[in-house]
Amino acid sequence: MDPGVASVWAAAIAVVGTVLGGVIGAVAGRSAGKAQAKGVLEGIERQLTGERDFALWSARREALAAFLSTIEHLRVTFNHMVGLAEAHYFENRNNATEAQAAREALEQQHKDLRLKLATLRLSVPSSDADEAEVLTELAGSLITGYDDFVDSLSGGSDFDSNALFRSEVELKERIAAWAQSAGNQVQAGPARAARPQIL
Repeated sequence: MDPGVASVWAAAIAVVGTVLGGVIGAVAGRSAGKAQAKGVLEGIERQLTGERDFALWSARREALAAFLSTIEHLRVTFNHMVGLAEAHYFENRNNATEAQAAREALEQQHKDLRLKLATLRLSVPSSDADEAEVLTELAGSLITGYDDFVDSLSGGSDFDSNALFRSEVELKERIAAWAQSAGNQVQAGPARAARPQIL
């Protein structure tokens, strides 16, 4: 074969090899690019899922804490009011103004508790919200019971004050059990916390 023809053939083979190498490189680069883009998208999706779970957990934690704080404050105010009533009637203290202010504060705390319950319903599983509603109703019955208690102290009615105090103890015990459950949810963290039920 003539050296000129061989050179042309060698150049042609080199060009074909280069073109084929380029095509193979482009196909491989495209596949790698697709895999890289898929990996980036999966990473973003996992990050967004984690951020969403953290936001839900944070909202749940805040709702649980707000409800628990409000109901405990209400319970402390109730006990303070009972002490004021007993001091008024048994020790002849003139604290009616303070007792009335505490009674009004208790009413406001119960309204606040109902609002916290509404927020809680958006953030926790329905079983937890249902138990919080029972706690709210028990707290409301303490307010009614307090009024009957004060009326009985002034001689206006027959009232079993022990029933009122048993109700307060029951509320305290149920709050403790509910708080334990709520604490377990918070301690579980965002990834393991139960998601709210969507009906």
